[in-house]
Amino acid sequence: MKIGDIVEIIYNKEEYSWREIGSIGIITHPFGKYNWIVDIINPVTREKKDSDRLKEEQLRVLDTMPKENKVYTTEEIEEFKKIYEEKESELRNFKEYDVLEIIRDRPEYAEEGFRVGDLVTVCSNIESNGKVYMLGFDKEECADIDLSVRREDVRFIEDNIRNYPHKYTEEEKQELIKLSDELAKFYKQKDEERQKKYGY
Repeated sequence: MKIGDIVEIIYNKEEYSWREIGSIGIITHPFGKYNWIVDIINPVTREKKDSDRLKEEQLRVLDTMPKENKVYTTEEIEEFKKIYEEKESELRNFKEYDVLEIIRDRPEYAEEGFRVGDLVTVCSNIESNGKVYMLGFDKEECADIDLSVRREDVRFIEDNIRNYPHKYTEEEKQELIKLSDELAKFYKQKDEERQKKYGY
């Protein structure tokens, strides 16, 4: 996909009228890997209805501008959902609301009060500049904190009710840094495989 492509929305879990399945838009700007800012338009009048950030797997490219939004059957929408889920599982590393553990210290995390062993929750798996938007909790301030984390610096954990934060020794931290480097290589490989498979 690229800027200027005419796209149709094929999946939407949120109830926004301008983001309904079958709505038409034009890609206007990239927003991180596999994400786009799309102007949703009325295909008849060509007027812009709204603008939104959408995942690439929510869209499909059309050859030409349709004369109207297409209305799909329940069966067709279920097929779109399968396509979306298959593509998302291939392209994305985390689901929204997953609880993750930070496995690498970085200055930008420390500025917000987060270190190795702290837990964060995925707010949106729309990736921007190689980072994913998380929500953490500041125990001292008793407040939620927004945090953008590199995808290789967190790992999914099954048990989110353990002691928080987890305290690691310096040797364990070095092992976690190795894991972070391995994850970065893994994600790079997956990106390259995707590039070959989809061509973008």
